[in-house]
Amino acid sequence: MSIKAKQRFTLIEVLVVVAIIGILASLLLPSLSKARKKSRISVCLNNQKQVATSVAMYAGDNDFYAPDSTDTTWDDRLGRGYDGRNLRDNQMENQWADASDLYVCPLDERVRSGGRHTRSYSMNQKGSATSGSARGIVSNTSRCMSEINQTSDTLLMMDYSSASNQLGFANRAFRKPSHVKSPDGNDQEFWTHGWGMSNYMMVDGSARALGFMQTFLGLKNPWENTNPANTMWDSYR
Repeated sequence: MSIKAKQRFTLIEVLVVVAIIGILASLLLPSLSKARKKSRISVCLNNQKQVATSVAMYAGDNDFYAPDSTDTTWDDRLGRGYDGRNLRDNQMENQWADASDLYVCPLDERVRSGGRHTRSYSMNQKGSATSGSARGIVSNTSRCMSEINQTSDTLLMMDYSSASNQLGFANRAFRKPSHVKSPDGNDQEFWTHGWGMSNYMMVDGSARALGFMQTFLGLKNPWENTNPANTMWDSYR
């Protein structure tokens, strides 16, 4: 038998190699998919930290008040030179503001209505110190951040994937716990980081991934009772 003949592979050998490659690929693909998702979650977390820096700069120029959200939304206010954009007056107040990747979580793939720009984040909705539904930081007015005691464990902003959460628009600019309990869309569309999981930014500028139940500090089950008193949603505690 010639050397050339000895070097040939049989059909069975080729099929065995192909089968082994297929098995290895099936084992590796889930790991690669998980690694890709973790990377995108990290980008989302970094975005929140950068927004936190913008909020801190804004507050420093405005007697330590967080940017409120009226016809001029909190993100538009940050767009006035704090987040890398330099919005003009005619780009604010429910106009078409410049897009910014800073406000987009890579896992938020929901198409915004009207083709508007994505804003993946909402502020913790402000209410009174006795409110049973909202005790956050931002609404039509905002709280003075220097008056908040537990800054490292008080929520300022969270992921909120919704087709109605659009850059420069007041709708969905701030949300409260009951909105997270019953979010827009189905669970798969909303809980993009894993069921019940989101990235949260704190008043002190830190950001971390938490389960919705963790934000209630074990005091109650938020799926049954969304009263924010004495939880991470409570800026008055």
